[in-house]
Amino acid sequence: MTEISNAQNPAATSDAAPKGARARPVVSIAIDQIEVGARLRHLRPEKVDEIAESIAAQSLLQSIIVRRRGAGYELVAGLHRLEASRKCGHEAIRAEICDTATSDDEAALIQIDENLCRAELSPAESAAHYAERKRLFERLHPEIGHGGDRRSADARSSSHSENLKAFVEDTAAKTGKGRSTIAREAKRGADIRDVAQLAGRLPEAEQRALATAAKAGETVSARQHAKKLKRTSKGKAKPAAKDIALSEFDDHVLRLLQMTGKAKPARFARTSVDVDKLLQLSRFLAEVAGQQPQCADGHPAA
Repeated sequence: MTEISNAQNPAATSDAAPKGARARPVVSIAIDQIEVGARLRHLRPEKVDEIAESIAAQSLLQSIIVRRRGAGYELVAGLHRLEASRKCGHEAIRAEICDTATSDDEAALIQIDENLCRAELSPAESAAHYAERKRLFERLHPEIGHGGDRRSADARSSSHSENLKAFVEDTAAKTGKGRSTIAREAKRGADIRDVAQLAGRLPEAEQRALATAAKAGETVSARQHAKKLKRTSKGKAKPAAKDIALSEFDDHVLRLLQMTGKAKPARFARTSVDVDKLLQLSRFLAEVAGQQPQCADGHPAA
């Protein structure tokens, strides 16, 4: 493990990095020492290819973030950068190391803030990130909004308002996002059930439809929507090879009828004859009859 100072690596810090982040030591560590756990954002191969091209041209511009895990490290943020470096054949990668006291929730928040700052998130991914950030923030700060008589409706409403305000302010400070955007996206994430599990798995157009429905005040389920799409796709399944063959066979028979003059002349005039297909049909009929297929000159076909 080689330590690298930020002065030696001007690319170690980026304007897109989460605001207010504490300075972390930057080191070069072996890629095979990094363990990748569950991620909120799914890996996009095309993004890995794009970053790999950038790394090949000008090296890694932004360090990944890890924390110590046993004798190795666990990835906190930078999955696409890690996989792109691996694809480039690199054995080591520049990484920022979190404080040893960083909890699982704190590490998850770092991952979310990095993605909110840098990543091009789909509508469902964005909603999932904000909703999960709000859940983690409230768990890390249970003292916020817990004053007053919790039994009254007014007290519960006031507590919710205080929680939301504190979350929005913290998220805005860490990510630079607008307060109204943060509040809106967090609400969408709460209104779309299972959004964290389904984010990135639905087509983007379907994700936008769910986000629009949630914005209109509907409570929707990403999981149920995915099941509905699956049922619909089954109804539009591609025909089996047998069905395709039978369809082609029917077409060949029609062509033969047209050639023998048993079809209407007008229809025959609009039909072109594909000799190769007719030969294929001849071989097929011969095989069905148990005979050796023959060419036009009477010799056995190859």
